[in-house]
Amino acid sequence: MSAASDTGESLKAMAARLFGAGAIAFVAKAGGAALSYVIFVVFARLLAPDQYGHFAFAFNLANAMSTIAGLGAATAILRFWPQHMVQGQPALARGSAVTGGGVTLAATLLCAGLLAAAAPLIARVSGSADTLHLLVMALSVPLIALSEYVASLLRAMGKTFLSLMPRDVIWRIMIIIAALSGIASGLHFSAATALAITTATLLAVVVPQTLYAWRQVNHQAPAPAASDLPLWRGATLPLWGAGILYVLVQQFDVVIAGIYLTPAETGAYFAAQKTAGLLTLLLIAGNLVAGPLIATYYHAGDIAKLQRMTNIIAVAVAAPTLFGLIFLAIAGSFLLGLFDAGFVAFYPVLMVLGAGYTFDAITGPTGYVLQMSGRERTYLKIMAIAYMLTLAAQLVLAPRYGALGIAIPNALGVVVYNILIIHVARREIGIDPSVFGLLRKRRKPQ
Repeated sequence: MSAASDTGESLKAMAARLFGAGAIAFVAKAGGAALSYVIFVVFARLLAPDQYGHFAFAFNLANAMSTIAGLGAATAILRFWPQHMVQGQPALARGSAVTGGGVTLAATLLCAGLLAAAAPLIARVSGSADTLHLLVMALSVPLIALSEYVASLLRAMGKTFLSLMPRDVIWRIMIIIAALSGIASGLHFSAATALAITTATLLAVVVPQTLYAWRQVNHQAPAPAASDLPLWRGATLPLWGAGILYVLVQQFDVVIAGIYLTPAETGAYFAAQKTAGLLTLLLIAGNLVAGPLIATYYHAGDIAKLQRMTNIIAVAVAAPTLFGLIFLAIAGSFLLGLFDAGFVAFYPVLMVLGAGYTFDAITGPTGYVLQMSGRERTYLKIMAIAYMLTLAAQLVLAPRYGALGIAIPNALGVVVYNILIIHVARREIGIDPSVFGLLRKRRKPQ
């Protein structure tokens, strides 16, 4: 059999593997995104504009704080579980899972207590007259972080479907059912009510998924847990820092909006952000599959497979995402109007954010390439540079230009960090995970 035939079969097998798991991830993420969109529209219809703004502020703050308090464990387990397993170290794989789970739970419980204590101050800063929704938000932080960690652990084990379905689909269906039940019973809806529904239903999902994940740890790594704290700590700290910066770039906009804009405007920005975020679905699905595979191929020394795999993802993500941006340009006003008629004025914000998310999607799994290959400190530096520039621009522009003064720096920040990551990946690993790299490869003379 020829080398070309071997390569073709390898590429075909890899594509089948990626599109098999990727299809599961995309279906779960697409279904979850549709359900999430329904949830945000329902709450927008049920809540007064100012209450919806308070809900959006607290919801995004909870997601940001869960990442900060999670200490990077959810990302680290995507690297360490496959790395230890492929190197024949199941005891260390088990130890990394146990340590990561314990650290996540302890740190997020502490964070929840601090947030609850700071609720009066946060309320004043965000222009709220009460703190109840912030107290509920604080309770949700450990649940969000634990659900993210457990999902990452199951993904690292290759359990893509079971890692995604509970939180991405089942949880959101439960929220809709609970909200409709509340309407039927005449429940008065406020920001605190909406957050209480999301928190209680998440608890019902997290507990059984966590128990299942622990059984899988016992099955796949039955050896007594071993520890390599220097390795884990040395890699996890920069992974944590990078994760914080990534969520700030992606999520903290609404928190900044809550400081500089009115509650109603904050709700409109939140609606635009969530609508534009639909463009990231394919990339998220690709990343869910790619993360553990990048770690496996890189630490096995198979750079050729790593390049081919990232090329497949880039091709699969780029075209549909570009068509999605065109769709938003046509239907964006209608989609924003589903939330509230007044939100249509935020169409320019929607398109700016959409352009940034589209660039992020067509560059492929850039962040995972550095983090899963042991270059987490470089990734952290890149994210720090990008977010410092983004935040500085937002602080200068938001008071003068309002929502666009927040959205434009966000989009430019996404462009900056992806370009820097691609440069490092080309120079240090010898691959380019983006569509641009695939085009460069095709242009090379044979």
